[in-house]
Formats: sequence, structure tokens, C-alpha cells
Amino acid sequence: MPVVNVKWGKEKYVVEVETSVPPEVFKTQLFTLTQVLPERQKVMVMGRILGDDSWEGITIKENMTIMMMGS
Repeated sequence: MPVVNVKWGKEKYVVEVETSVPPEVFKTQLFTLTQVLPERQKVMVMGRILGDDSWEGITIKENMTIMMMGS
């Protein structure tokens, strides 16, 4: 499982990403850290917006930075 840096505003979190489960699980992890509901999150990985159902077209690399927007 790659470990990534998630940047949300001025905050930064280190999170393990399991790409064998739907992205919705990753968004739930982010919810536990930020209290931003998954349906209100916009997660950007290398310029692409992460959906809820599939990691298709998204490549996760060790120590990469992922941006999260939402409130």
C-alpha cells in the first residue's frame, strides 16, 4: 500500500492508500481525519478528480501529494 500526503487547506496528512478497494473507502479515511463528509470532498490526483467507484485512470505513487477540497 502506498503512503501519500493529503493536503487540505493548510493541513497535511499522511495516509495509506489501498487501491484494491473502492475510492469511497479512501474518502472515508479522509473523513475521519478532516470531518469533511465524503460526498462533500473533491479529491484531485495529478489533475484528475477521484470518483467514488473506481481507481481507473488514477495512478497512486509512494509519497505523492494529493489535494483535497471540501468543507
